[in-house]
Amino acid sequence: MDEERPARREPVTVAARTGKPVLTPSFGEYPVYTTGSYSVLSSDTLRVAVFEDALRSLAPDAVVLDLGAGGELLWARRAAELGAARSVAVEVMPDAVRQGRATLDALARRAPDIAGRVQLVNALSTRVTLPEPADVCVAEVVGSFAGAEGIAAVIADARTRLLNPGAVIVPDRVCSRLAAVETRTVLGGVDARFDEAARENVQRIFAAVGHPFDVRLRVQSPVAELATTSAVVEVYDLNRDTPDRLVADQDRAVRLLVRREGVIDALMGWLVLRALRGGPELDALRDPTSWGAVLFPFPSGPVRVTAGDILSVRARTRISDNGINPDYRFDIALESNSRLTGLGTITAEHHGKHIGGSPLHRALLA
Repeated sequence: MDEERPARREPVTVAARTGKPVLTPSFGEYPVYTTGSYSVLSSDTLRVAVFEDALRSLAPDAVVLDLGAGGELLWARRAAELGAARSVAVEVMPDAVRQGRATLDALARRAPDIAGRVQLVNALSTRVTLPEPADVCVAEVVGSFAGAEGIAAVIADARTRLLNPGAVIVPDRVCSRLAAVETRTVLGGVDARFDEAARENVQRIFAAVGHPFDVRLRVQSPVAELATTSAVVEVYDLNRDTPDRLVADQDRAVRLLVRREGVIDALMGWLVLRALRGGPELDALRDPTSWGAVLFPFPSGPVRVTAGDILSVRARTRISDNGINPDYRFDIALESNSRLTGLGTITAEHHGKHIGGSPLHRALLA
């Protein structure tokens, strides 16, 4: 078990936010994407820039595999434009496949040479077969909590079946950081609620899974006033880890130093991503991207804390029974005035049947 000591000083730089915080279910890990969802991703200039910078050096003369390509076939198309010998876009969502075919038809009229080097395959990435192994794999199946969309299992499978031994994965490394927060503060001083669009997404997730459960909670444009220091609790080194290591359970014990007196009622996790080894890191809490943050509410509700207290968290990641998406578990306790008080266990399963595990879930899903 890895342990991280609390830092006494940890500067937090937060990007200027252009919109109010919005609370939604975390939906990227479920088959409920729409064509509009993919458009949001492709219009994220910072997100696109870090992936494109990596491809600029990797794509020329390579066979490029784009997993979860979306309807715009963004990376398969861009790889061909950057000189790839051939690129294969793999997509399974029906609406995205239809849009992808239209995208390829339009590209063929405008740039037939480029379109001739792009192939669209309608399949799950874990079931697709390729005529030749790829040299570069772009996998933008990265959640607001790094592993939530199943990147570990997807890349482990691709490494085994679809890629050359020396193939390069983009992104190179993804991890999740965690801190404690007060939900109301993160939401800009308002009470947590789902709007109509969020409620519709909850119902679509329930329909996809087959039953209701405590959905993970995503905040777009959070007000990032962290009540504690932060620590890394999930790591995937996609170009270094073996397939077995990628899908292995992760278990980390971290200690989060409370910065100020007040109330905490949730853990908040967010993505840190490096597209290319040696390149800059994108921090989804600091940098204005379409990735949000994920809230994990305390089962016991709000807890009063004082500066200098320590929140102990044992964070565990385990691939769920669908073989793709992980389940998360956080055992939390508060060290205050030399006393240790257990605050319970946060269970955040991909498709568990537990419902009402926190006061916030009971209020939102009533």
